[in-house]
Amino acid sequence: NIGEELGTETGGATHYRMLVRGADETLYLDISGIAAKSATIRFISDMTRTMQNVNTAYVAGAAYATESSAIPEIGILVELTKNLAELRTGSRELSPGFQKFFDNHIGIWEVGHENKLRDACRDYITTQSQRAKFKGGFESVMRTMDYWWNGLYKEIKRTI
Repeated sequence: NIGEELGTETGGATHYRMLVRGADETLYLDISGIAAKSATIRFISDMTRTMQNVNTAYVAGAAYATESSAIPEIGILVELTKNLAELRTGSRELSPGFQKFFDNHIGIWEVGHENKLRDACRDYITTQSQRAKFKGGFESVMRTMDYWWNGLYKEIKRTI
């Protein structure tokens, strides 16, 4: 996962760099210097705390929640991006590179991340106690994400 994020599958282009380039090409926005707002700051803090838990099964559950929710969340991001593109340019089309960025996440990368993590967890999470910890980590991340998405929505509503 980390290698892919850093460009092992994209000729050295990091996923962050691809996102920044796509936003520039499609939306004519430089997003590289945007500061995180309160909901995102809390999201990062909560995720960091969750991933630093000493229980491996708990962290595995948290990681699985992150990976298993990625495709639906990216789908939401695609629609939001197309809506913003339409507002800014009159067209919902994304630049070819930006469309490929999203398509690869939805159709290849995130699918592989979830499948590999699920397979690894199946071999490791075998006892009732481990399953309970796994569930706790999963639920913690889902609550964190719910707070984040709702916080983002509130922040957007305040700027409109």
